[in-house]
Amino acid sequence: MGLAVVEVSVHKEIALAAAMSAAAARSSTPSAKKKATTSGFTTSPAPVPSVAAEAVSPNKTSFVTFVKVWWPTFMAAGTCIPQLIMDPPVSSNEPMINMINLSKASRVLSDPMFYVMLVPFSLGCVGLKVFFSKVRVNAFDRGMMVWWHASCFFFYTHCDILSGYYGVMPGMAEQYIHSAPPLRYPRWAPERFHFDVVFFLDIILQCPLAIFVILSYLYQHPGRYFAEVFAAAAQLFGTALYYTPHILFPEENRDFLQWMDLSLGAAWFVYPLLILRRRFLQAEEEQRKAEEQLRLANEAKAKAEAENARIEAAKQKLQAEQAASDARRQAAEQAKREADEKQARAERLTQQLRR
Repeated sequence: MGLAVVEVSVHKEIALAAAMSAAAARSSTPSAKKKATTSGFTTSPAPVPSVAAEAVSPNKTSFVTFVKVWWPTFMAAGTCIPQLIMDPPVSSNEPMINMINLSKASRVLSDPMFYVMLVPFSLGCVGLKVFFSKVRVNAFDRGMMVWWHASCFFFYTHCDILSGYYGVMPGMAEQYIHSAPPLRYPRWAPERFHFDVVFFLDIILQCPLAIFVILSYLYQHPGRYFAEVFAAAAQLFGTALYYTPHILFPEENRDFLQWMDLSLGAAWFVYPLLILRRRFLQAEEEQRKAEEQLRLANEAKAKAEAENARIEAAKQKLQAEQAASDARRQAAEQAKREADEKQARAERLTQQLRR
């Protein structure tokens, strides 16, 4: 009987804890507030963390966020300006004002090759804008989608492949030759072999990787960050391979276009490193959270096991007390039976003596 009382009390404690947890979860809802008020007391809603507020808020459209997201398109537009109005200088000492040729813009804009990748790039930007308006994505991930889109459809194709490898992009092919003189030789000539290796990597590796990363972002695939790390590492490798001759064998007197080429190339050193750093820190934080959750789960499991052991010990104690009580009861019953038998014998003996 004592064991049944303990079991009932344990079940009551578990039910009370579950009811308190459910009440705490409902206390932040309007219906719970109304119910609590009508019952004679009021409950204040639990404070919502700022991270949760950020997660449910729509995509921010402030000026700073806009620049963080769309800066690769600004860099692409800035790259098109020399393509439209600047000719390579005759000598390194030539002033920049002499490089400006406004009549070049009409020649470049009238060439259909100029729009081969510029039109898909522009349409893709519009598509990303529509996607951002419908799907909630944080600012950094939106910027990464724009970065890989600009890298694939403008910097890899419009610049490297069509201007450097094939040399068919009007206004920019001659600038590539000016920045890297070996490009004046035929493709895969020994003088420009390593440049063609980089361009070929753009075709077979970097463009497919960039498209894959964009698609993984569009579908919000869980492995998108891993694919992005791989693409950023390939991007960093290609940039280092392309600019190695410029670093090991620098030109004595660089002109404006050459310095601009090196400045733009620095972005492909710095930004992939920033991507790798951010994803590394993000993976570290997620791993720490997973380990903390595992630790809390193990602690909860240990507490539950200790509580079960305590309950089991209480049950065993009650069982022992119950067994002792049963033994005493049986002994008392046995003593009572013996007393009854003695009394019965005494009564029979008394009756016999009376006769």
